[in-house]
Amino acid sequence: MRLIRINKDRRGCICILKGRGFNEITIFETKQDKARGGCIHKVNDEIFCVVSGIVTLVYGKKKKTFSKGCVMIKKNTPHYYKSLTDSVVLEFGATAKEKKVKYELYRRKVNAINDTSN
Repeated sequence: MRLIRINKDRRGCICILKGRGFNEITIFETKQDKARGGCIHKVNDEIFCVVSGIVTLVYGKKKKTFSKGCVMIKKNTPHYYKSLTDSVVLEFGATAKEKKVKYELYRRKVNAINDTSN
């Protein structure tokens, strides 16, 4: 397995874990009051797991705030999250190509959160 950092900015860091037998696991280290996502996956469901911290996940018409555990995000469900504290989140299931498809309404919300937070 290989851990590869693919991005670092004022929100935190994004790494991917690649290995045999699975596509990839994305690891988000996100700072308090920052948001990530705003995407929609057309082919695969995605598993969203909070490892540490507290986040609010918005997916479809649902909203869930939690500190540990996983949620299945069904394909064709737009989603994003905001970290209420510094957090570590894992996502897997959707392909790297799928993750590039944005859901504009949620992406604007993510950008607005990040523009107004320090």
